[in-house]
Amino acid sequence: NDIMRALRTCMQYQVHRVLTSGQAKTAELGLDTIREMIHARTETDAENMIIAVGGGITVKNIKQIVMNRPAQHRVTHIHGTFRCARDSAMDYKRMDMYMGAHSVNGSNINEYQHKVANIQTIQQIVHSLYSALLQ
Repeated sequence: NDIMRALRTCMQYQVHRVLTSGQAKTAELGLDTIREMIHARTETDAENMIIAVGGGITVKNIKQIVMNRPAQHRVTHIHGTFRCARDSAMDYKRMDMYMGAHSVNGSNINEYQHKVANIQTIQQIVHSLYSALLQ
């Protein structure tokens, strides 16, 4: 299939890292393809290539994403923003006026919020990742 042909091309050109959700909306939905990619990488001379998995990784699904037997076919690299919204410190806000776009990709946005890395979520992800990999 196309994803495996693309992976073989990356191996041929000695690409160091591939970021993927397994051609699905989320990594959880693309797990079969991700595992197939990791298996293909392991079965070739490209074991140094990193298959980094991203897309919808949460504290709730991290263990399912990284667990796989045998251990050499496990997900060991993940990518995520793990963000949360923080309210702006602005004192004066006119909610009836937009400073720019009021939607992105069809989703309404709040111009008086910004996204920041959520340290607690990152700590939980790391803890879950380590506990899953030690099993």
